[in-house]
Amino acid sequence: MSFIGRTPDPAAQNQHSPVTSQVMLSPMRPSALKVAIAARRYLKARRWREAMLPNNMFADPAWDILLDLYASESEGLAVSVSDACHAASVPATTALRWLSRLEQAGLIERSPDPLDARRIFLTLKEPARTVLHDWLAGLFIADRV
Repeated sequence: MSFIGRTPDPAAQNQHSPVTSQVMLSPMRPSALKVAIAARRYLKARRWREAMLPNNMFADPAWDILLDLYASESEGLAVSVSDACHAASVPATTALRWLSRLEQAGLIERSPDPLDARRIFLTLKEPARTVLHDWLAGLFIADRV
């Protein structure tokens, strides 16, 4: 499975594999996985739109970060700061500014990686997680997960 540059932690599967930038989290309920698929499709459509139309016309890094965090957490993947910067599809300095704003707004939080002190993970806070789930489910899932 492809997760926009995210892979489950191979160390959790094989003691001899190096640790990647992602670690496994406990997956959310199955309906969240269905909604995560919708989020990934929506993000893919956004990237496709950017490829088809002039560059820098549709930048919305905060929204891309929130969608990617929701999908990744639903898939059982942790997201590092550098992963979030990549998901934002803007220069790293711009993404870092947006991460700070999202944190100040109480939508995300940072936590240190227990295995690598150089890495910081991001997670959605409530009610942001619930709001994203409900918005995505209401927009993309016919049976209103």
